[in-house]
Amino acid sequence: GNASAQSNSWSVVVDAAAPNAPTITQILDDFGSTTGVVANGGKTDDQTPTLQGKAEANSIVTIYDGTTAIGSVKANASGDWTFTTPSLPMSSTHMFTVTATDVAGNTSGKSAAYEVNVGIDYKAGSENFNAYTYTGDPFYNSLNGRNELPSGLVVTIKDDASWRASSLMDRHLFLGTTTGGGVTAELSFNGPVKTVSFTYGNASAYVRATIKVVDTNGNVIHTAYGVYSNTYDGSYTSSSFSYTAPPGVDIAYVDFIQPASAMYAYIDNVSWSGLTSRMLMSAAEETVDNHQTDVDDWNLTDSDESQPQTQYDAAQHQLIVTHAEQPMNFNTLAESNATVITVDMANGEANVLNISLGDILAHGEEHAFTGDDTRQLMIKGDAGDVVNLTDLLPDGTDPGNWAKAEGTVTVGGVQYEVYQHSGADTELLVQLGVQTNLNNH
Repeated sequence: GNASAQSNSWSVVVDAAAPNAPTITQILDDFGSTTGVVANGGKTDDQTPTLQGKAEANSIVTIYDGTTAIGSVKANASGDWTFTTPSLPMSSTHMFTVTATDVAGNTSGKSAAYEVNVGIDYKAGSENFNAYTYTGDPFYNSLNGRNELPSGLVVTIKDDASWRASSLMDRHLFLGTTTGGGVTAELSFNGPVKTVSFTYGNASAYVRATIKVVDTNGNVIHTAYGVYSNTYDGSYTSSSFSYTAPPGVDIAYVDFIQPASAMYAYIDNVSWSGLTSRMLMSAAEETVDNHQTDVDDWNLTDSDESQPQTQYDAAQHQLIVTHAEQPMNFNTLAESNATVITVDMANGEANVLNISLGDILAHGEEHAFTGDDTRQLMIKGDAGDVVNLTDLLPDGTDPGNWAKAEGTVTVGGVQYEVYQHSGADTELLVQLGVQTNLNNH
């Protein structure tokens, strides 16, 4: 019946409450010429951006890309956490969310999503020099000068010489020479571009300009020769130049080289963009490209309404349909080696697009919209547009059937229906409102 002394106390805290949802406060880009905070829904060329946020102190923060967990990190005593992503593919969109798990094992709900688009920020613009006159112009007698215009065009006058006078005169870029040297005007764009075009004129009947296109690695990827003047009296003969870089290559700048003993030249109507186009027609300039003689000056046209008119945005891997005879076959719209993530046919016309499993396997991209290995392609369109989707491969074989998944997904604030193939890890996303007909064999 004797009782012992009381033991030491032992405290137990029962924690069954999940922590508050953590937050992603910002995503940082520390790669390339433009760095800093990437806005929610913004674009970055950093394939390993850094996420930063707040969570419960000392909790484990799990980071998701879509529905896939891509890593975890421990928040510090103040609740701050930082995580650098694995390498993300170019031309991809990512919806990051996070959860927090406390020391008792309770897991929060997911944070609000933070969307980031990974890809090159191509520049686009045009300059016709109409805002400039001779008096007070910054280019007049500017030697070795770099001059950036509000349009984004940067003109750098090279080859210092006292005889040269270069100016924005008579509403164009004027390149003046007398004797004993040459002048080079470098046209750049504050970033990479895929296509460049401009008009120019030459007043010399005996010498002509050389035009060199230089890529972002400093390599000359294209060389063309301008026209001679055909008047012999110092009057201009005009022509035009345009060039589109091949896939995987970006343009940094173009040199317009007016040679020694040349008279005057001018440049006008400069345009540049990240878009390429499949609507090409022949023009006429003698060109030297990779030691081959070829035709250089190719121009866009919309005069042939019977031909599909499309643009290919190489930065976003997007095929934009502006007009086409109906119905359209996907394999006639896309180049054989082009990666196409999105087909945008929201052009106000009643479009009918025929697309097959083989088309998506050949042109789509893995994890284009989700973090898994499914090959995907997206179609944007208007109400009244129709997509005819078949399950055949190019050789006519049928490895499975298409079926519509339950519900919809939202990408960039737009709802899409998802069609999945039973025999291949392939999905087609079609904007809600577009009619989709399944043709299973």
